[in-house]
Amino acid sequence: MFAFLLACAAPPSVTCPEAALLVETRPEVPGNVVTLTWPGATTAEIWYGADPEPDLTTTADDTSSVDLYGLPFGADVTWEATTTDEGSTLTCTGSLQTGSGGTGRVELEVTASEPDLQSDLPFVMLASVYSPPVLLAIDRQARPVWVHEGTDGLLFLQSMFAQGSTDLLFNQFDETFRGDASAVVRMGRDNQVAETVQLPDAHHSFLQHEDGTLAYIALDVRDWKNPESGEVEAVGGDRIMERAPDGTIREISSTWDHLEPEIHDRWEIPFFPGIQDWSHGNALRYDSETDTYLLSMGNASIILEVERETGALVRQLGGTGGYGFAEGSEVFHFQHGVHWTDDGTLLMTSAQGTAIAAVEYTIDDDAGLLTEIWSHGREDPVVSIALGYVQRLDNGNTFVSLGSSGVLREVTHDGVIAWEARTVDLPLSMLGDPWMLAGFDGQ
Repeated sequence: MFAFLLACAAPPSVTCPEAALLVETRPEVPGNVVTLTWPGATTAEIWYGADPEPDLTTTADDTSSVDLYGLPFGADVTWEATTTDEGSTLTCTGSLQTGSGGTGRVELEVTASEPDLQSDLPFVMLASVYSPPVLLAIDRQARPVWVHEGTDGLLFLQSMFAQGSTDLLFNQFDETFRGDASAVVRMGRDNQVAETVQLPDAHHSFLQHEDGTLAYIALDVRDWKNPESGEVEAVGGDRIMERAPDGTIREISSTWDHLEPEIHDRWEIPFFPGIQDWSHGNALRYDSETDTYLLSMGNASIILEVERETGALVRQLGGTGGYGFAEGSEVFHFQHGVHWTDDGTLLMTSAQGTAIAAVEYTIDDDAGLLTEIWSHGREDPVVSIALGYVQRLDNGNTFVSLGSSGVLREVTHDGVIAWEARTVDLPLSMLGDPWMLAGFDGQ
């Protein structure tokens, strides 16, 4: 006898020789998680999805159960499972309707789609930077497939899979930046919190090393005499910090170690109450080949590269005394999502005034210059006053979040929009660091 157990679903219909179907409710698991269970350990291949032809797949080796993730709320789902046990193969099919679910203040709709030009990544994970915050995954039809709603008074911004795990990591901090609720939260796919790691003064960006060490940006406030007014002001710089798995915290480097503050056009924007927001660190990345960190100073329009071991400055890109820009290359400003690509180029979003674009540079160390080699967004400017993110995909396309406009795009190298989704009824759409992913298996 072959049996399937489906969770979080209405009573399904099944076509399967000599098969019995059982239905179990798992109210402790928010979202649309379907569990297929059969007697005895086997190998199984499962195709499933909410479209007429299932477009999601998963495999199970030497087991009797598998969880299916990525199903939209309130949708008709079909599935097909083929199991092999000691040379005997059995195929079962079925259908069900998933339950309803909330998504906080975020709703998106697809406004452009060219499937033949798209990557094979079916999901987008994003954070709603509102209170209460929401961590949300959507599919290519912009339907929510996974939701975690946070506590009022907190903000979410960045998320990723934990090293070697299917668990998600995401950061949180106080919406007023007055208290210190800064932490990285580890959560299973079932929305159960496994660990909350407090990180004093942390904000915006973090990463995890292979050994579990967390690296993060932390606010570094010092008194500084303003040369224009002669007044002593509390000025916010940033530190690169690490927290080892045993809880040991060490400072790698501070913006104060390498630069003197310069007053800029975002100096008095009250992001941190009572503090002149000099550096506004908003992205932290690590390069294992060079053992260096990249720290984006968004307000100052400067990027620092420092050695992980010593904190020594390797490069300053932009700003007074830093690498300049080749003729015909636009200077980056209020940059977000800064990182090295696999090709060794520098990719980011940049905002000139209120227009945001994705931009890519090569670096010439001998000449001390950045040369722009690709961009997207300037030909049809989108207004944004905050945020932004960019991700180079395996097929050569680029996924771009155009900041507070609420526009998410996958674009080809030639600038063709392969996919676009926009937030609905939100004139200011604060979506933190969205990224495309293959599924909920840690990939």
